[in-house]
Amino acid sequence: MEAIYATGANVTIFSDYHTFAKYIGVGSAAYRQYHNGLETLIDHLGAKDIIRIVNFSTHQEFQAEFRDDFEYQTVLESRYGDPDYASKLDAQIESDENLLQRYKGMKKFVEQDQEPLIRKLSKKSKARTLSQMVKGMMVSGQALDSFLKKNYPGVIRLSIHCYEVSTSLSNGIKQMSL
Repeated sequence: MEAIYATGANVTIFSDYHTFAKYIGVGSAAYRQYHNGLETLIDHLGAKDIIRIVNFSTHQEFQAEFRDDFEYQTVLESRYGDPDYASKLDAQIESDENLLQRYKGMKKFVEQDQEPLIRKLSKKSKARTLSQMVKGMMVSGQALDSFLKKNYPGVIRLSIHCYEVSTSLSNGIKQMSL
């Protein structure tokens, strides 16, 4: 990060839980616990003045009363998604080696992460379910990239998840795994 941003930069952590809630099977109570844990950690570090945590609900366009966590994703995709990206994703995965590697890395990660939920599926059902989940996450991720680029110019997207990703996502956003 120091190669891109000067010493003394403030850090904004954008929690993207709602982007992928439909796919990851983590409820809002677990998310709140995670969010509160981050706030406690930042407080213990004495860094509340330079590190802030935000999410969709801190943005006016997402402050409507939602019935469930999935509605954030629906609004995100309808306002920031690219229908061409979604409709051409299969063909792009087949023709773009970097995108194929990203897809395979995410699929491997999701298979391990979701193992308790998919273990009883047949091999064919498991492959189809994983493919649908990963492609859905990629479409949601593209919408998230567009949202972040608009609201956080110069953003670097860090992932706490260990899977291989290309260094450049849609819209020129850089991503690194921690």
